[in-house]
Amino acid sequence: MRKAVLINIPIEQDTLPAILDRTRDTDTNMRKAVYDSVLGKHVLQGHDEKLIGPTHPRALSIKQRELVVKNGLGDRESAVRAVAANLLATWVDVSDLDADDFDRSSRGGLKEQFESRILSFLNLFDLNEGEVATNALSRIFQAKADIIDNIEFDGRDVTMKAFTVLISTLRCLLGQPLSRKGIFGTSIYRTLQGDKG
Repeated sequence: MRKAVLINIPIEQDTLPAILDRTRDTDTNMRKAVYDSVLGKHVLQGHDEKLIGPTHPRALSIKQRELVVKNGLGDRESAVRAVAANLLATWVDVSDLDADDFDRSSRGGLKEQFESRILSFLNLFDLNEGEVATNALSRIFQAKADIIDNIEFDGRDVTMKAFTVLISTLRCLLGQPLSRKGIFGTSIYRTLQGDKG
């Protein structure tokens, strides 16, 4: 009964805090439903899903986004962590979409699109506070390995804090010394290796 109410409750500014409170529910199925059936299903809306929905990451406050990430990736049940990771992957896919321009074809090649998505995703979080963005990015890189293979950032305007989060995440994922060549292009690969020259 509670799950049916959760899934069917209208998502509005007044109801969203109660919905997000269910990310800490005692029932695993309720927590999974929050991420999959509520937050995940309402990221985009409209007949052709070209409208930013009420659970699009930019429709949520930084505090709400960080709560979703912390509770989802920190859940004690692997099934909840998995649906939370799926939601984050969806957020990466839509974080760079402009409400007025859903056509990515004019945004360069595949590498540029992946780079844009990652940078837009990082900008959803307060990069000066905690490890939320690093944890989220780490989980996304694990789930979507094609992202690592398709980003370079050479010559891109990347803030130092975003760069630090990327470096930290990749060091944790790939370990030291890094054995992959070509990650983020030669200049960033050298930085990851600790090469000063």
